[in-house]
Amino acid sequence: MKRSVKKSRFLLSLSLIVLLLPLALAAKNYTNSQHGFRVDFPTSWEVQENAYGTIVMALSPLTPGDTFRENVNVVSETIPDTYTLDQYFQASISNMSSSLKDFSSAGSGFMKILGQDAKWVIFTHNVGAVQAKAIQYYLLKNGKAFIVTCTATPATFQTFSMDFEKIAQSFVIQ
Repeated sequence: MKRSVKKSRFLLSLSLIVLLLPLALAAKNYTNSQHGFRVDFPTSWEVQENAYGTIVMALSPLTPGDTFRENVNVVSETIPDTYTLDQYFQASISNMSSSLKDFSSAGSGFMKILGQDAKWVIFTHNVGAVQAKAIQYYLLKNGKAFIVTCTATPATFQTFSMDFEKIAQSFVIQ
């Protein structure tokens, strides 16, 4: 009896390892202790720190005929402790509408990311001759605002939306 229980436990453990290993290998964990967060990017994406004013940026792999690399970046700033998530979100939307060329919001809402309150907005804007479509996630904690921006072209946005969602859902403020 003891032998069959041990064998069953071993087989169950082995099965779990086989099932969960691809999930663990599918993400590249990025931790930034200076800014106090962690996020998972797809393993095939290129990760760059301090690129273009971001803390971190992850770029999708180049494919033949690519004219735009889909990307995710994280920025953060210190804010007054009295700022609410909604106040910060509204101020950010106002700032984007006045500073981004041809800014147009396509929807926004509230969600939880690993138990943390967050707001999101989907929008389009032009960067030179390129039209971009993005989703931004906003999180606040301990006087710090974090913005996770996921950008693609309108033609590729839906294709990358699952990757964007997985990345955002892995974001942890430490």
